[in-house]
Amino acid sequence: MSLSGGITATQDLVSSFAAANSPTDLSVFSLSVGVVDSALVQVGTTNSSGSFEADFEQVASESGTNPVFVLVRIEAEKWLLVQYVPDTASVRDKMLYASSKAALIRDLGALYFVDSMHVSSKQEFSFKGYKAHLAHKQAANPLTEKELELQSLKLTETTADIGISTRKEIASGVGFAFSKDAEDAFGQLNNNVLNLVALSIDTATETLVLSTTSASATPSTLQTLLPESEPLFVFYKNASPQGTLFFYICPPSAKVKSRMLFSSSRATTLEHVEKNLGVEIGKKIELDSASEIDDALVLEAIEPPKADVLASAKSAFKKPSRPGKK
Repeated sequence: MSLSGGITATQDLVSSFAAANSPTDLSVFSLSVGVVDSALVQVGTTNSSGSFEADFEQVASESGTNPVFVLVRIEAEKWLLVQYVPDTASVRDKMLYASSKAALIRDLGALYFVDSMHVSSKQEFSFKGYKAHLAHKQAANPLTEKELELQSLKLTETTADIGISTRKEIASGVGFAFSKDAEDAFGQLNNNVLNLVALSIDTATETLVLSTTSASATPSTLQTLLPESEPLFVFYKNASPQGTLFFYICPPSAKVKSRMLFSSSRATTLEHVEKNLGVEIGKKIELDSASEIDDALVLEAIEPPKADVLASAKSAFKKPSRPGKK
């Protein structure tokens, strides 16, 4: 099990993008994002005037001489990511912004970024430069819809931090509405009426709905209670003071769209459950299948090995001395 590390988007940025990404409110034309103290933060907003060309030129002219990511709305829920890193930028900044792009796409939701362009000069960062970019794309061999979905999913999963174990603790996001039954189930979880709540996503309505609940689930019965073939957000509560365990289960065999929706919405799902539904979340664990959940995994999550236990274990397995040495 390994902690997710590196640069991530602040919650303010995630919330601002979610608000700007409204399919009915197109008032925001662009958001500017910078890397500050190892975090992706919003540094500017431009409202739409109704003219894409004029707005694009305004954003480009105000970009200055420092590196910046500019998220440009192409249409409802479809965005262009402009990575502006001037040739005059320091080597450190060039490396920093190059390594942060995948995290930005991952944390805001790869599903919404339909295009990206890298520019290094004012000439390139212009509406004329954007048209040249589109012309170059059209000249290339077009991808099929399936290939585009797979490419987007790959961007979402690029920055997964994989350690010795395939299980990963997670953090990322863009969110969906909860059904009433789903929200009510968390009230029962808080009141100890239920100890298991599993959510799935209705891909047609992009709504989080109940998949499974139980009042008496145990670590050994979880894998039999949960469906194996679909992605799930699973909340399991036991007597541990560590809080409710969160499992993000995403089978590799699941449909591409379903995997994308789950990957892009997990952070805001957790935020809503914790802040608005009052559930205290402990460990967050990502799995490929519910069959990986067992007593040992749950015990490891709620009672991590203590330092003194690890020390004694290491001393018990010291490398033996070479022959002839004391």
